[in-house]
Amino acid sequence: QSLLPLPDSFPINPDENFNFNAIRGQQYWAPPRGQVIFTVHPPPDRKRQLLLQGNRCAGCGMKVSAAYTHKFRYCDYTSKYFCSACHKLQVSTIPARVLEKWDFTPNSVSNFAYKWLDQIWNLPLFHVSDLNPKLYSKVKQLSAAREARLQLKYVLEFIKQCRFAENEQETIKKIPIHWIEDVDIWSMLDFMNVKDGTFTSRVQEVIKSCEDHIIKNSCEVRKFINS
Repeated sequence: QSLLPLPDSFPINPDENFNFNAIRGQQYWAPPRGQVIFTVHPPPDRKRQLLLQGNRCAGCGMKVSAAYTHKFRYCDYTSKYFCSACHKLQVSTIPARVLEKWDFTPNSVSNFAYKWLDQIWNLPLFHVSDLNPKLYSKVKQLSAAREARLQLKYVLEFIKQCRFAENEQETIKKIPIHWIEDVDIWSMLDFMNVKDGTFTSRVQEVIKSCEDHIIKNSCEVRKFINS
């Protein structure tokens, strides 16, 4: 660490895309780390936040003189300020805003946050019943999607036990496992698909296929249960 000290200050404009590569952190700065943020943070007081950051970019650790700190760009995901090299004005949906307000409006984020949110987009990280159970009553689409998942979970109990439901069982393998294991766990992709209506439609298609096998084809498991 002592061999790679960070420069104390740069009398430059961060908008000039100065090539600054801080590989390691030090006592004044540490590189950003991936973390799932579940709470919406209102934009902090700019001057106060930059003082907390030591007038350093939260992305690379570059420190600039106070005259240029107004050029730093705010990241809506991390609630910190970044230089123009670490914040290219990319936008992304913020998970916490979806969880709290069902708000998918893209917001300006840093390069690091943009890549991180893209990495976790498909991951089932959001347990709605723990984070915000009121969201189900607030968003009818989400509540309907949850009910569809419950119905799917029930129907699959039949299909998994029927040795003649090979086609349906192959379809089940293509379904994300979290849809069945816990109906309250969602990914950001799930939320987006619920919003555009494709999520519930896909689940209902699988349910219909399974029900057709159970009812129309006189599933042997159903016969056994009813006997």
